[in-house]
This record gives sequence, C-alpha cells and structure tokens, in this order.
Amino acid sequence: MLKQKIIFPLTVFYMVTLGFSYLALERARVDEQLSYELVDEDPDRNEESTPRSFVLPSTPAVAFAQEKKSSDDVIHAAIVKRCLVALRAFGFEIIRDAEQFNVPLIKATLTIQRQVGIPETGKLDDTTMDYLGCLNDQ
Repeated sequence: MLKQKIIFPLTVFYMVTLGFSYLALERARVDEQLSYELVDEDPDRNEESTPRSFVLPSTPAVAFAQEKKSSDDVIHAAIVKRCLVALRAFGFEIIRDAEQFNVPLIKATLTIQRQVGIPETGKLDDTTMDYLGCLNDQ
C-alpha cells in the first residue's frame, strides 16, 4: 500500500516533467528554425555581433553613402512636388501628393507625355520633368 502511495505521485511527477521537457524542446526547435530563416535572408550577416534592432554602418564610407541617399531622397521629393504644381497648372486635378500608386498623377503624366511626344512611361522621368520645368529651382 505504501508502495502504491509513492508510485502514483512519482508517475504523475514524471509525466508532468516529461510534458514540460517536450514543450521546452519544441520551443527551442522553433526558435532555432527562426534563427536559421533569418540567416538565410542575409547569409553575410554575423548574427552574433550586433542585434538587428541597432545596426551601425560598417564604415564611415557606408555612413556617408546612406546620408547622401537620404539627402538625395529629400531633393527628389522637392522636385516631384514642383512637378505636381506644374501638372496642376496644366489643369490636372491631382489631390494627393506623390505616392507610389497615385493614379491621377500617373494619368496626368501619361497624358502630358502623349501630348508632347515623350516616350510614355507614366513616370516622372528626366525628360518629362524637364518639359514641366520642375528640374530647376524656380
């Protein structure tokens, strides 16, 4: 009788421990799969070095290139804004500022390109921006 009183709690304890061990191993396996997926996305990255949430440029040259790209983006946004003003002056109704899928902007650009004889791309390329006069500061 004493033996059964000891065996039953030990069996329950063993089963619970076994269940927790299984869950811990499964979680470790899932974490390992996720980390391998991250490595596959960028095989050149050293996952042991710097956390992804805080990545510094590798060299000053990279930092300068990133800064230049950022300033180029600001300059390009100003040019596009001047092009929007020019297209509105031509009578096109473009309500939103430039966005990737701005249908009225693409439609207006295609119309201008078609009227002038510029290759129809639907994008504000250099030729179109030159015709609209938005490349230079006015």
